[in-house]
Amino acid sequence: MSDAFQTQVLIAGAGPIGMTAAIELARRGIACRIVDPLVEPPQYAKAVGVQPRTLEVFEGMPVLRRILDASCSCGARSSTSTVSGYRLSK
Repeated sequence: MSDAFQTQVLIAGAGPIGMTAAIELARRGIACRIVDPLVEPPQYAKAVGVQPRTLEVFEGMPVLRRILDASCSCGARSSTSTVSGYRLSK
């Protein structure tokens, strides 16, 4: 069994907190497993925005660019916002 995946940390929930924890653990070489009751992603968003501090944390991980590329506009009119040179909204 030396080749078996050894889980050091079990994460309950594949939401934003669980996924962030998994990314940070993986960056530190800690084996983790995520368990979630959903078998596929929800068809609707549970949140309509991300706080600037969260974006700063994502930048430090570094996953901000991939998250921004995968995001979509909520359709609200807003002013242009930037975090560390990344344009967040139009």
